[in-house]
Amino acid sequence: MMAALAAVGPPNPRQDPECCSVLHGLVAAVESLCKITEYQHESRTTLMDTADRVANRGRIICLTNAK
Repeated sequence: MMAALAAVGPPNPRQDPECCSVLHGLVAAVESLCKITEYQHESRTTLMDTADRVANRGRIICLTNAK
């Protein structure tokens, strides 16, 4: 994972200053985690009578470098 992140490199704040915000990244992560997957949709429609919700065990990992 470290090699992949190193290959991508840091974002360029001159191109899009908003993309360099930790808050912007966390909001995007939460939004994508809230989207229902195909598996969750199938599980929910299959268990419609017995399940109130389908658990989402996704995780968000936030790596920062504070100076």
